[in-house]
Amino acid sequence: TTTTSQVWQQVPIRSALQKSLGLSGGEGWQAVEDIKYAPSNPDIVYLIVDTAGVWKSVDGGNSLKIKPKGFSATGGQSIGVHPTDSNIVFAAGSDMKTSSPQLSGALQGIYRTKDGGENWTLVKKAAIYRNRRSKGANMFAFSSTNTVYAATHNSGLLKSSDGGDTWTTIAAQTVTVEGVAMGGIYDIETHPTDSSILYMTTDTGLVKVTDSGSAAV
Repeated sequence: TTTTSQVWQQVPIRSALQKSLGLSGGEGWQAVEDIKYAPSNPDIVYLIVDTAGVWKSVDGGNSLKIKPKGFSATGGQSIGVHPTDSNIVFAAGSDMKTSSPQLSGALQGIYRTKDGGENWTLVKKAAIYRNRRSKGANMFAFSSTNTVYAATHNSGLLKSSDGGDTWTTIAAQTVTVEGVAMGGIYDIETHPTDSSILYMTTDTGLVKVTDSGSAAV
């Protein structure tokens, strides 16, 4: 305002209808990148947003609360919920600023919670960049209660055999398919009857990985 006769008027970030429905409105949400139900409890839902971290519902999605403690990335691309323990969740955290496969921020990588989202820990730094090809994709796959695979955008396919404490690369970015470098991984799925076999979508197409101690592509 420029004169004493003028006053500021409050402009709400949500309409009266949005407020009555309990919606955030405004810039509170942006894009939801991934939603995952807990396989062991369908009432529990986790989702990850491009600019607002990780959210959780315990009533089948009717209400949601943000779970930010320890999740230092701006947002992310994918969520992976443990097959038998709904409190263990992995998230692909990213600064969501770039579409190029570069580790532009130290807070990017694989985050894990073991207490239902109350506390998050960055367990592996890796490049996870903003990419619409991976919206809603599975960047995490489980082959047992302690073995989890994680896709990255320039660090290859990672594997942890101890529930996410330590990670090894089982399919590096230098792997070639028909003479072309594998590139970023956007989705991983385990074989329905043989969890040692995984399929990945990459920059160069569909890739099969057989993990028998030392992975072969």
